[in-house]
Amino acid sequence: MQKIKELEANTKKMENLDMYIVELKADKAQMQIDLTNFKASAEQSKQESQMALEKYRQDNKNLGEENQRGQAELDACIKGLEVDKSQMQIDLSNFKALTEQSKQESQTALEQY
Repeated sequence: MQKIKELEANTKKMENLDMYIVELKADKAQMQIDLTNFKASAEQSKQESQMALEKYRQDNKNLGEENQRGQAELDACIKGLEVDKSQMQIDLSNFKALTEQSKQESQTALEQY
């Protein structure tokens, strides 16, 4: 009778172990699903990050090009203003000379009159 009780106890333990193994297999399967989902999510995040980085690099490159164009335009404007300034200085010198000449001619005409 003792043997039968021991066999029944062992059978019950075996059934419990079998159920535990089934639970572990289910947990393992769920963990594999979770791992696959995590890998997919990580890959998607990686791709999104790479696209954002590429967009940032392109935007930065575009800004650099715009800055170069703007600097070139500014340099051209400055050179144009320098040319204008030089021409205005020449014009001012010519005006002063003409004014002086006109003044002398007027003085001479006044003296002759």
